[in-house]
Amino acid sequence: MPYRVIPTEIPGLDKAIGGGFTRPGLVYIVGHPGTGKTIMCIHYAYNRAIKHGEKTKYLTLSEPKDLLIQRIKLLKFDKLDEFLNEYLSLEEAMPLAEYRVIISVIEHILEDISKGEYANLIIDSLSSLVRGLSPQEVANILQMIFKEVTGKDITTIIVGEIPLFAEIKLPGVEEFMADVVIRLDYIDIHGERLAVRMTPIKMRIGAIDRKYYEVAVDERGFNVVGELPSRAFGTI
Repeated sequence: MPYRVIPTEIPGLDKAIGGGFTRPGLVYIVGHPGTGKTIMCIHYAYNRAIKHGEKTKYLTLSEPKDLLIQRIKLLKFDKLDEFLNEYLSLEEAMPLAEYRVIISVIEHILEDISKGEYANLIIDSLSSLVRGLSPQEVANILQMIFKEVTGKDITTIIVGEIPLFAEIKLPGVEEFMADVVIRLDYIDIHGERLAVRMTPIKMRIGAIDRKYYEVAVDERGFNVVGELPSRAFGTI
């Protein structure tokens, strides 16, 4: 199967990251809480569903499935009901669940993926696993996922969180395995407002400029507003 870039069709995103996400391939989206990681994933899955007829399997590890659905329903997308009912398949495994329970859920998801019905797999988020499981258990789960999706015509997205007030160590292998890496964080603009900054870090095929971009996350979904000059902001 051809290794290619598929458009996300999220406003401003494809131009910033060199054309879109890879397929087959692994996309790693990492960032501060509340910066739009989940909304980016949902917006991507929606666009691929409504414009290209693709189905997405979504594993939520950081919030209950019912709560995620409520959040999705706040989006002002024209065909949201069609997307939820026909194209998005949600599974949940809360981070405090036992290892064997999480493994069982992931095995079920990967079995569905192996049937070829889904074009996208989203794991949200890896950080939730790290909080509740041992490093070896997390490594085993990642190995299961990578083994199953490698060579299949599917785009896999893994979400990771960067805590604002604490430190959490992610496995690290996801950064090296990923074809696309995108970072989202909060920045201070001239001491006047807090903004969300997007930094494209890696694109295995295609070219990225590694510029900073401001993004907006609201009822319209995830939108790249424009470039941010480095002199315009400071860290928080």
